[in-house]
Order: sequence, then C-alpha cells, then structure tokens
Amino acid sequence: MHLGILVAGPMLDSQAKQYGDYSTLFQRLLDPFIPALTVHAYSVYKDELPSSPEVHDAWLISGSRYTAFDREPWMLRLEVFIRAVHHSHHHTAQRRMIGICFGHQIMAQALGGRIARNPGGWGLGQHVHQLIDARPAWMQDDGDAHYAVSVIHEDQVVESPESAQRLASSDFCTSAILQYGDWALSFQGHPEFDNAFVHTVVDARENEVFSPADASQARKSLRHQEPQQQRAAQWIARFLQH
Repeated sequence: MHLGILVAGPMLDSQAKQYGDYSTLFQRLLDPFIPALTVHAYSVYKDELPSSPEVHDAWLISGSRYTAFDREPWMLRLEVFIRAVHHSHHHTAQRRMIGICFGHQIMAQALGGRIARNPGGWGLGQHVHQLIDARPAWMQDDGDAHYAVSVIHEDQVVESPESAQRLASSDFCTSAILQYGDWALSFQGHPEFDNAFVHTVVDARENEVFSPADASQARKSLRHQEPQQQRAAQWIARFLQH
C-alpha cells in the first residue's frame, strides 16, 4: 500500500531529532499491520498538495499546532482535497482517508461539521474513550469497550457532520472517533504518540502553552495509563484494507 501523509504542521526540532518526522511515526505504527507499506509526505501547511486523490492508495492527515477553524488559505485548499478524495472514492477509484487530531477536526469541518475550543481547556496526556456497543467488523477485537490514547488538543469537533458515525466518546470529547461510510475514519487522539513522546511535548511547552496545573495532570495520567497504540493501528489497517 502507498500511503500519502498530508503533514499539517511542523514538529518541534527536539522531537523530530529524537523520534523522526510524522512519516517515520506513522510508518512505525502501521508497518506491522499493512504489508509492503510505503509512505510519501506532503507538507500541506506549506501549500504542498498532491496533484490528485488517486496518486496514492490511501491518505492520512496528521496533527498540527495550527487551529483548523482559522480557515487559512492552505487549510481551505486541504478541505477541497478532502472533498475530492470523497468524490474519487465514490465515482472513480476507491481511496480511503484517515484523520488524526487536526486531521480529525478539519475533515469534520470540510464535510459540514463544526469545531471549536473546548471549554474544559486542554486535553493532555492519556485519556480513555468509551467505544460504542455496535462496533463495525473491522473494529471488533478482544479488547473491552474502553480505549486509551494519547491526547494533545484544545480544539475539538462539537457538531459532527451528518454523514459521520460516532464510534467513541468521553465526557471531555464527545466525538473522539468518527467514521464516514466506508471511505474515511478519524481520531481526536494520537495513536502514533507513546507516553515518552507526550512527555517531551509537555516538558517543552509547559508555561509557554500549557499551565503548570495542566502539565502536572498530564504527567500523572502518563504514569497510570499506557496508550493502546497497537489496537488503534490494527483498526486503521483493517479499515484501509477492508
């Protein structure tokens, strides 16, 4: 499978040096579950967009430090591409799409939903989401109805598009995982981030972005919960290949 990664923002230099770029993180996450996976990254935040939805087998939109409801020109062009992938899937060649954090939000916005700041502040550290009972076949596994994932977000989907099915939620985030028919799947959390990675973000941005109280709560959650990265990776792989 050839996966096009639409990179929606830069990493901190310290993170990139230690963990690699988004392409590296997602390849590492998905490699065990998608045979012969290759990835190609596009810096969409620098206006580098693919020529067509059909140049790769599937697409993934990364997280970002940017705010999707700012509707900057490159974001509007990304929204047009999201809708083009949707159209291509149903009319020319089947192409599926995955959205992560910012990607989750901008997909919802492009398809008629609404995103906004969370009045509860930052979601930071490890969160547990409740899965729906009637899960699709590709999501059924031996795990229970709770899903632990790394989160770093202040914005979230507050109104899902009509075409979206909610697969997971929590008191903090009501639209944690959304599915759009058989062509798109998105996560508010970051299945590509392990606890060590989130620690580096919290440490690097405490006081500058996160309050000491938020940072402290995040570190506490990281001590008590491990993210279910492989579980999410298997869901993504099954969805892209089903």
